[in-house]
Amino acid sequence: MKHTFNEFYTDYINLKKIDEDTVIVFDANTLLHIYRYSTITVNTLLKAMEMVKKNIWLPYQAALEFNRNRQTTKLSMKINKEAIEKKSEDKIKDVTNELKELIGTLDVRSKDSLDTKNEIEKNVEVLLNKFYKDSLKKEIDKLLNIINTEADSLDKIVNLFNGKIGKPFSKEILEDICKEGKARYDLKIPPGYMDAKKNTYTFHGKDYQLENKYGDLVFWKEIINYAKETKKKNVVIVSDDGKEDWIYETKGRKIGTRVELKKELLSETGANLLIINTNTFISSILDDTKDLIIENVLNSHLLQEYKNQINIDKIKEEVKNEARILFERFEEIKINFLGMGIMVPRQIKHLEEKFLNIISTLRSSDDFLEILDLKKQLDELNIELTNQIKEINLFLG
Repeated sequence: MKHTFNEFYTDYINLKKIDEDTVIVFDANTLLHIYRYSTITVNTLLKAMEMVKKNIWLPYQAALEFNRNRQTTKLSMKINKEAIEKKSEDKIKDVTNELKELIGTLDVRSKDSLDTKNEIEKNVEVLLNKFYKDSLKKEIDKLLNIINTEADSLDKIVNLFNGKIGKPFSKEILEDICKEGKARYDLKIPPGYMDAKKNTYTFHGKDYQLENKYGDLVFWKEIINYAKETKKKNVVIVSDDGKEDWIYETKGRKIGTRVELKKELLSETGANLLIINTNTFISSILDDTKDLIIENVLNSHLLQEYKNQINIDKIKEEVKNEARILFERFEEIKINFLGMGIMVPRQIKHLEEKFLNIISTLRSSDDFLEILDLKKQLDELNIELTNQIKEINLFLG
């Protein structure tokens, strides 16, 4: 039975004693954890990666996403820390005001009671501020300083994957993958269909703009291609992406790798597939490292509240202002061309379409990291527009 339904069975892979038949693949999000974890956990993760460096490999798509999102992730963690500091100060003020209001509700109509109430209100403010500065703030700072937003382990990541990064697919292959992706997503064939609503683009290689919704599928196709070329017997993917198009879930519990993915890799390459999270990767290689990582720490209720109340509205308004300026620039450029009796060049129309796609995503997005990424795309588009105008002006003489 196992021979016939091999994809339903997972053989144990000892990561401490792996041979050259096994490759360990990382996704971009796992590498971006170097900006989300404490210094101790980052060093532990890098140590585990160093232990198996002969077996690690990074698809081009993962390397691209890591480099594109590195600064955004680092910045978001820094902003989150600043937001928590501000929010904690505001909470102390709120508690102070609430206690004052509560004391004020005591309706004793005599001069001495009024004096006593005023004295209590004064002491409440002094005591709470003292408690915050002398005790609570120090504890909060201790927590926030666990993550060093100024540190950067980029050089260590670069050295680990030196010569171990895949090459970008050709434009023709990417076009075929996107066509296949549309059919797969309609049928909910993993991976990637959970990203089907993404409508932004990224340059993949030198000459192709990839729809970001197909990023996971390109990542997957690279793994299949690599396993086939190198004749690997085992592929281990380290990823904390617990979405249903990678991990099978039933009754609220994550069971394991999607059978469809295991079957596809097995039929295409003959290799077995195992997907593990960062915690499992570390603990499978190093001793005494249980539960170093709390899954989905960035999605905790408290941190999400800070993002929503302090960061998103402000950042989104800044991005909207940049978009308005860029919109006015497009309008001015089109008017200038029409004033010269020239049709608006195809390159400019293409950039305007990209701009409209970004605006469409911005209007509906409340995701902090996505908004920061859209800001980056607008900045890149502005530079690209400037370069195109220069080239057109040179051509027109």
